Amino acid sequence: MIKLMIDEQKKIVVHPCRRDGTLMICVLVCLSVATAIMSLSTLSAIRARRATLLTRQMRQTELLLDAGILRAAKQLTRSPEYAGEDWNPEDKTLAAYSPIVTIRVNPNLSNSSDLEVSVTAQLDSDTKNMNPSKYLITKRSHSFMHPVKNTKSLNANSTPE
Repeated sequence: MIKLMIDEQKKIVVHPCRRDGTLMICVLVCLSVATAIMSLSTLSAIRARRATLLTRQMRQTELLLDAGILRAAKQLTRSPEYAGEDWNPEDKTLAAYSPIVTIRVNPNLSNSSDLEVSVTAQLDSDTKNMNPSKYLITKRSHSFMHPVKNTKSLNANSTPE
């Protein structure tokens, strides 16, 4: 209800006595700010999780590449006729990522005593736990020269793993 006051000059002054509308607007503004803060926090957490998953998968790919390089060097030491392979490591922790290491061995055209070895490691996204729109493939490659050694002294019964 609106109270009317009459001053000495006989002017009517209106004073609002109800402030419910102002209070309602203040409450709505506070709720809007709180909702915006919560939304931004949620988006930040989702982005951080995706970045962590990507970093983890990249690190796993790098470790797989290191294993492939060691495997190539070991196989070349055992047998100079080793021409490379497509290696699928049987690791339970990587099984969901379909790991594959491609090893290629080519003769070096500039130096006949060396072999050029190219190793590529690839991991796919965990398709069981990932939305297809976020499917990710990480790939790392490395090339190096491997010297050809005399293998007469090596054990002839050794086989590639």
